[in-house]
Amino acid sequence: MNQINNCREAKLHLASEVEQLLKNHCMEEQLQWKGSTVDLMEALHIAFLTNTLTDDDGQYLSFTAIVQRVCQLLHVRMPRNPYKYAAQGSQRQGFRNRPYMDRYMFLLGINPNPLWQQIER
Repeated sequence: MNQINNCREAKLHLASEVEQLLKNHCMEEQLQWKGSTVDLMEALHIAFLTNTLTDDDGQYLSFTAIVQRVCQLLHVRMPRNPYKYAAQGSQRQGFRNRPYMDRYMFLLGINPNPLWQQIER
């Protein structure tokens, strides 16, 4: 039960990081994503599934809207099918290639904002 709560809290923390990125940063900052596109899409999909990201009118943001805006901010070419990339990431297995959320939860114990480890100013 404790593991489930920790995972849920980590997902909400990730969603909060994405929300801060969307609300507090602009293209002029020249932010760059250093990680893989699969990792980014997987992270954004996890944030989307928390149902906490909203627009200025309080409407939930669609996954596509989140992806478009973040790709714009981080200067990443938007994939034709971001859902496919997100699914690809979540299905990774093995020692070297773990899902983003597994790695995020590990890094959360070391760094208060793991998403920003992959963002370069």
